[in-house]
Amino acid sequence: MKSSMIANRFGNWFFVSMAVIGLLSSCRVIINQALFPNRCERWDVVDLASGEVLWSKEGCAGDIANMKENATEAALEQYEATFGRKYEIRSTSWTREPEGVNQPRN
Repeated sequence: MKSSMIANRFGNWFFVSMAVIGLLSSCRVIINQALFPNRCERWDVVDLASGEVLWSKEGCAGDIANMKENATEAALEQYEATFGRKYEIRSTSWTREPEGVNQPRN
C-alpha cells in the first residue's frame, strides 16, 4: 500500500511539474511579445573554415523566444554531421520602428 502511495505522489508531482514547465515555456513567447514588441534578433551558425553561413534565423518580439537554443542545436547538429569542424554562433539584435511611426495620416 505504501509503495503505491509513493508512486501515486511521484506521478502527480511529475505531471504537475511538466505542466508548469510547459506553461513557463509558453509564457516566454507572450512576455517577449508584450514587453519587447520592437526587439529583433538574427542568429547565424557560421563555418569557421569557410565563413559560410549554414543556418540563419531572424525574428522580432515573440519569435525570438527560443532562437538561441535553436541556433545552439543547429550548431551541434552541424558539428556532429561534419565530424568536429568548428562553428560559431553569431547574434545581432536591433530595435525596429514601431508600427504607425513616420507614416502619413489619412
